[in-house]
Amino acid sequence: MIIHFETAEGEQITTSTGLSFVSSENAALNLETELGPLDYDFDKVVAQSKKEWNALLGSVEVKGKDSRMAANDFFSTSPYTAWLGEEDEGQMGALYNLLSIGLFEMKAGCSVAPYYDLSSPVFDVITIHLDQKYYPGEKFTIKVANNSPENDFIQSAELNGKKLQEPKILHKDIVEGGELTIDLGVAPN
Repeated sequence: MIIHFETAEGEQITTSTGLSFVSSENAALNLETELGPLDYDFDKVVAQSKKEWNALLGSVEVKGKDSRMAANDFFSTSPYTAWLGEEDEGQMGALYNLLSIGLFEMKAGCSVAPYYDLSSPVFDVITIHLDQKYYPGEKFTIKVANNSPENDFIQSAELNGKKLQEPKILHKDIVEGGELTIDLGVAPN
């Protein structure tokens, strides 16, 4: 399809597009249904889309048991079953690494203040050595108390000796270096 408009210099035009794989009538209906309530205003569409996307992301909850199960059941060290599906340019390996150290990032670093949800690490002690060309800290250590396959749930967590009020840690806290301690238990807390 080619559309051509005769416009004067500096004149702006606004277009709206409705799509349907069924018919042009359904395309018009989709356009009216999706954009009509927003007055065909682009900024309103963007704001509404962000609101709906954040509501969907906010409904996802990652629990220690879920992340440990994913790390243990969906990955292995066997050359035959190490990755269930395509490796996806290292992303599956990166996911396993994050899950196994007890971190999970739901918003893919797109937050104004990126953070990680805490989950149940599979290791007792994890040390992340930070490259000082990029980060102010030297290392970030995660220490896990009462770690076992049965203890899937976080009972408490402290960052540099200060108790966390929710199971989250900011990315900036990691790159500044320090110590995260996580106490696990058999039941949710």
